[in-house]
Amino acid sequence: MLINLSKIGLFRHIYKILPVFNLVVGTSAFAFQLKCLYPWHLQLDDSFTQLDNSFSKLRSQRDKENIEKIDKLNNIENRFTQLDDSFNKLRNQRDKENTENIDKLNNIENRLSKMENNIVRVRSKLSNKL
Repeated sequence: MLINLSKIGLFRHIYKILPVFNLVVGTSAFAFQLKCLYPWHLQLDDSFTQLDNSFSKLRSQRDKENIEKIDKLNNIENRFTQLDDSFNKLRNQRDKENTENIDKLNNIENRLSKMENNIVRVRSKLSNKL
C-alpha cells in the first residue's frame, strides 16, 4: 500500500490552519451579529412595542364602545320594562272599569227585570179588576 506523502503534508497544513480559519469565521459571524442583526433586533423590538401599544389602544376603544352599546341596550330594556308596566296598569284599569260597567249593567238589568215584573203584576191586577 502506497501512501502519498504529499497528501499527508497537506493534511498537516490543514490541521494547522483550521483553528485559525475557525476563529476568523466565528469572529466575522459575531461581528455580523453585532453590527447588523442586533440593531435590527432593537428596531423589531421597538416595532413590536408600538404594535402592542396600538393594539392596546384599539382594544380599550373597542371595550369603551361595547360598554356604550351595553348601556344603550340596558336603557332600551328599561324603557321596554316601563312600557310593559304602563301597559299592564292600563289593562288592569280597563279590566276594572269593564268589571264595574258589567256590574252596573247587571244591576240595571235586574232593576229592569223587577220593573217588568211589577208592570206585569200591575197589568194583571188591572185586568182582574176590569
